[in-house]
Amino acid sequence: MDLSTATIEHLRDEAYLFLCREAAEKQLNAITQEKVEIASTRPPFFLFAKKEARNAFTQSMRVVSDNESALRDRLAQISRLEEWLRTVIRGAVVSYLSAVSPDFQKFAAIRDVLDRWENQLPTLAESVVALARELRLLGGEAAAGRGILRELDGARAAEMRMERTLADLDECAAELSARTEAREDVARDVRLPALP
Repeated sequence: MDLSTATIEHLRDEAYLFLCREAAEKQLNAITQEKVEIASTRPPFFLFAKKEARNAFTQSMRVVSDNESALRDRLAQISRLEEWLRTVIRGAVVSYLSAVSPDFQKFAAIRDVLDRWENQLPTLAESVVALARELRLLGGEAAAGRGILRELDGARAAEMRMERTLADLDECAAELSARTEAREDVARDVRLPALP
């Protein structure tokens, strides 16, 4: 499987944009230097200088400033095009590598496991808070000498949610460990942090 024609064209466009950026930046540096040179020709006591000298200086500065502004606008357009192209190219290259590269597929699977593990952490924190709340209610009801069956059911449900989340986290850790244990695998040192 080869890269699609559209992706190759996008890569070519990116190279052209790089060359355009270099040329525009080189031209912008030259205009900045020219602006400094023109500024050094400003007549002393500008308001008291001859009208022709003032007009010539003002006209020269206006032309250079307009050129500089136009180049900065082009550079901004180039930046927007580069950003759009990067997004398109990245998607195409990821799709291509997902289809043809076993190493890329392996790392994508590891990244998915890590994402699942990170998404489960907030659920664990919520489960622990819910269990603590239910235990506090249970303790308050028991201390008051009232019936505790309803609070006991709530605490049991919160504990089961927490156990399910811990089991999911353990499953992610085991899957990651299984994916990274091969000796030849460059990802063998990827580990999940220990839970508190």
